Amino acid sequence: MKLTPDQLAQRLAAELGLDAVSLDADRLATHKIDDKQPVLVCTPGTRDQVSAALRLCADAAASVIPWGGGTAMALGNPPRRVDVVLNTGRLNGVIEHDHANLTVTVESGISLTALQQRLADQRQFGPFDPPFPERSSVGGIVAANLNGPRRGCYGSVRDLVIGIGSLGTLGIITELTLRLVPLPESVSTVVAAGTFSQAEQFIRELFRSRLLPTAVILSNERAHEPWSVAIRSEGFEESVARCRRDLDTLAVQAGMSAQLLSAGEHEELWRAVRDFPLQDKRLIYRITLPRAEICDFLHRAQNWPDTETTTDNVNGTIWLACAPTKASVQRFSDLATLARARRGHAMIFAAPGDLKQGFEVWGDSPPAFSLMRDVKHQFDPRGLLNPGRFVGSL
Repeated sequence: MKLTPDQLAQRLAAELGLDAVSLDADRLATHKIDDKQPVLVCTPGTRDQVSAALRLCADAAASVIPWGGGTAMALGNPPRRVDVVLNTGRLNGVIEHDHANLTVTVESGISLTALQQRLADQRQFGPFDPPFPERSSVGGIVAANLNGPRRGCYGSVRDLVIGIGSLGTLGIITELTLRLVPLPESVSTVVAAGTFSQAEQFIRELFRSRLLPTAVILSNERAHEPWSVAIRSEGFEESVARCRRDLDTLAVQAGMSAQLLSAGEHEELWRAVRDFPLQDKRLIYRITLPRAEICDFLHRAQNWPDTETTTDNVNGTIWLACAPTKASVQRFSDLATLARARRGHAMIFAAPGDLKQGFEVWGDSPPAFSLMRDVKHQFDPRGLLNPGRFVGSL
C-alpha cells in the first residue's frame, strides 16, 4: 500500500462516512482470510460507495477482498495480500420482485434466508442450496458458484443468474437478477440403506426408471457400512406419492431397507447435505466425474481412514471430508490422478490456510487458462482484487 492504514481509513471515511470504515482489532480478527488479517474493513452502503471505495483503494495500491456473509472464505488459494476487506452486508435490499415473470432483482449483500422469506409470500423461491443460507449472501453464492443438491433439477447458479462468478477477482457484485420457481406442492425424502454394492444397484435402477427425483445423495461415515441413498422428490402431490411407492419397490429389489422421513428428519438431512462442503476445521475435497464413473471411484477411495463421503449422484459431485492434517492433504495428488483417469477433476474445496501452502487448490488449470489470465488483466491490471485466490493464482 502507498498509504498507512490510518491514512486510507481517513480517505474512505471522508467519502463513505465514519460508520463505513473500521480499524477495530476485534472486527479485523473476524475478517481473516486463511489466517491473514486485513488492515481495515470497509462496509459501503450503496453501489456508488462501492465504486468510490474501489477507486480509493486503487489509488492507494491496496488489495481488496470482497466479503459477503463470510461463509465461503475458505475457498481458493491463500491470498497474496489482504489489505482491505470490503463487506457488502449493508447492500441488503430487494430492488424489484416481478412475481408474474418469476424474477427478482436484489442487492448482493442480502442473505439467502432473508430473500426466501420475502419470496415465500408469493409462493416462490430461489432454487439455491448453498451451505449456511442464513449467513450466505446472494452475491457471495454467485461469486463462489455455490450450487447444491437440487442443481440437477433446477439448474446451476450460472443458469439462474445473468452473469457468472469469478470469486471476486474481476469485480464486486452489487446487484443481481435471479430466476425464481414456484414453491412445490409436496416434498418428501426416502432413505434406502444397505451395502455399497446394493446402493450401487439401487442407484443404477433408479436412473433407468422414469422417476425424476430432485436430488439423489449417496453417503456414509468413515467408509463403514451401511451406505445410505437419500432421494428427494418434490412437485405435485400425486407425482411425489408415486415416486415414494416406486422407490420402495426399487429398494426391495436391491435388498435395501427404505424409510420415509418425517418433516423434521427431512429438514435435518438436507441441512447436513447442504452444509457438508464448508465444515469448520475440516479438509474438504471436491471431485467431479461423469455419473458412470462415480461408484468405481468411491470403491477405490472408500478404504481411506476417517473419511466421510457425500456424493451428489445427479450432478456427478463427490465430497470427501477428513481431518485437517498434512497426511490428509498429501492425498490430493492421488485423488487428482484417480479423477483424471476417469475424465474428472479434483480440487481442495476448503481447508485451513496452513494446509493450502504449496498446493494449487483448484487442481489442474483449465485449457482456457490463458484466456482467463487475459480477462483478469483487462479487468484488474494491477491485480488488486482477491489477489492469488482464483485458478492458477489469478
